[in-house]
Amino acid sequence: MGSNAIAGELDFDTAVRDPSDPVQIDRGYDYRDGLHFNDSGYLAMAWAVDLEILRRP
Repeated sequence: MGSNAIAGELDFDTAVRDPSDPVQIDRGYDYRDGLHFNDSGYLAMAWAVDLEILRRP
């Protein structure tokens, strides 16, 4: 493996953060503790994955 080992990156932070307060989890994705995600948060992270990254050899 060389420097080509990384096919891309996944930005989960952008997918789940509060746009009006970027250091906080969006309230719709928060599991009421400001630290963990609820099911919607995990779904938002799943939808943030670019499947083309996973298809590359």
